[in-house]
Amino acid sequence: MSGEGWARPAAPEWSVAGALAAAALTAVAAAGAVYAVGSYRLDDPTILPIVAAGLVAVALGLWRLEYGLALLIVLTPFAENAPIAEPENARLRVALVVWAMVLVGIQAVRSVLSGRRLEAPPVFLGALAFVGAALASVPFAEDGGAALAKFLLLAGSVFIYLLIGLFLDDWRSLKPIFAALLLVGLLVSAHALWQYATGELSRVGFISATGAVEYRIASFFSHPNQLAGFVVLFVPLSVGLYGVFESRLARAGCVLLLLLALPAAIVTYSRGVLVALVALVLVFARSKRAWPALAGAAALVVLLAPAAWQDRVADVGRLDRPEIATRLDFWDAALSMFQAHPMLGVGLNNFDVAYIDLEQTGRSFLPGSGLAPPASAHNLYLNTLAEQGLVGIAALLLLILAAGRMVLALRRSADPRIRGFGLGLLGAGIALLVSNLFDVTFVDPKTSMLAWTLLGVGAALERIDAHERALGAGSPEA
Repeated sequence: MSGEGWARPAAPEWSVAGALAAAALTAVAAAGAVYAVGSYRLDDPTILPIVAAGLVAVALGLWRLEYGLALLIVLTPFAENAPIAEPENARLRVALVVWAMVLVGIQAVRSVLSGRRLEAPPVFLGALAFVGAALASVPFAEDGGAALAKFLLLAGSVFIYLLIGLFLDDWRSLKPIFAALLLVGLLVSAHALWQYATGELSRVGFISATGAVEYRIASFFSHPNQLAGFVVLFVPLSVGLYGVFESRLARAGCVLLLLLALPAAIVTYSRGVLVALVALVLVFARSKRAWPALAGAAALVVLLAPAAWQDRVADVGRLDRPEIATRLDFWDAALSMFQAHPMLGVGLNNFDVAYIDLEQTGRSFLPGSGLAPPASAHNLYLNTLAEQGLVGIAALLLLILAAGRMVLALRRSADPRIRGFGLGLLGAGIALLVSNLFDVTFVDPKTSMLAWTLLGVGAALERIDAHERALGAGSPEA
């Protein structure tokens, strides 16, 4: 055969789906091999799989930032509840904090090499004030290790906001983040309902009218209230996600998310979340288009609300009830801490230490009483006053105002997708602020990650909206 008549076979063209499938199969095979080797060669068989997973995460971040962030978002709810000051008990949690910092480093190098000019995203000043106030309170903490560990966790969450708000500036790059949020909401809500259905409950409960202890679900969280503060955000967020997805399957997932997140929030028996749900009804009732959904949600609540809820809300105004007296004890202690340290507080994550040190009568949770000192004031705003003083509460208010301004800008967008997500973000923000009147979930590592991810997405959408308006103003039709 002559050379002219011979043609080299064309190289096979790999589709994106095919490449991802091949990469997934390779990763699974590698993980299996690493696990097998680790089981026989190392005392702890989990070490090598964790290292392998870390390498995969680094590769994802180097390839596409949005996929690295999506992986981080998906893994965070499943991290251990132990503090990172105990790294042997919180390996995944430590790894996620380190991973957020690595992503920041990767993007910083990329920006320098590409000469990219960075502009402060929306809410940046509020975020800077929040981090600065948290850091300022660390040196004044009696337990410096606990304060520093808490600061690192909060900083890791803020890094996620910065990465999304600074570097994800188009719809294509935000799609993996939307998908990760939908997946996390579905997994956590479904797991919470599975626990409730199977009776796999935590050891945290309350006394019912019959004198029996009603234990509560906690899912992957340290306390039922932390789960409640996390999952309730997906009730309004499902509405925002519905508007940004185009495929019918993803939109069906958003409807399913609402149907799972709402009952999951209810069966946590969190009274703070109950008040948050009432606040959400008032917000969404302003739109007549939302009335059918609200009616359906109300029917779902009536049908699925456990009878034990009557015991949770009965006589809620009576100050002699043990749970009400406990809250008042914590709130009074928080005010006493603030009065003693008005500027910078007793130190980040040091509420329990300061509670023991208070020279004040009437405290019930002291060593020797059989009750552990409270980790927080069970009120975000009083807790901030106690741990971070006036500097901390001023920074928190600045952050809330900055986030509110951003949400209003999204709601005024000409793009219906951005307006829709802005509505979901508004609902999530209200649910977070209201529920934190009775709990401190905003600075819980898992809810903090979710909240700052949403702020990052909102910041990215505001930048996208500004870019679209600039293109529209420069077009010949404008």
